[in-house]
Amino acid sequence: MILTDAPTAHAAAQLCASPNGCLSNVKRRDLFRYVRWLMWGAAIRPIPFENHLPRRLGNYSAIINVILEIFLLLTVIHIFVLFILTLYLNYGSGDLEFFIGCSIQSMLYFWAIIIKIIFRRVRPELVRDIMDYVNEKYIVHSAVGM
Repeated sequence: MILTDAPTAHAAAQLCASPNGCLSNVKRRDLFRYVRWLMWGAAIRPIPFENHLPRRLGNYSAIINVILEIFLLLTVIHIFVLFILTLYLNYGSGDLEFFIGCSIQSMLYFWAIIIKIIFRRVRPELVRDIMDYVNEKYIVHSAVGM
């Protein structure tokens, strides 16, 4: 008798909770893998270091995440302040293209600061809940013949 890790048809049917059926009954694909990596890299979501570190270093996951978050937030604030100072110092130069470019960069960095604070500190469960909801309800469809 050969033992395999493949689930039986009954167990696979229990994994598929969608009333419309699942294309992959064993494990659903994460539709937001790339977005999760971006949020981990920007420290908008905490990186799950406890899954990758050795057990004795698993307790340091929260400390590493806080250090990374503070470092990236201070970096974004620093760049934002530099763009604001550049706007202030070059306001009377008459270069409209430079002024518009610095203004747009300043607004983008200000937006990045606000988003980091909202998604990390004010409403951290919002993004996770949205992505989990879409992952559970979305059904992959393909055109006929594809």
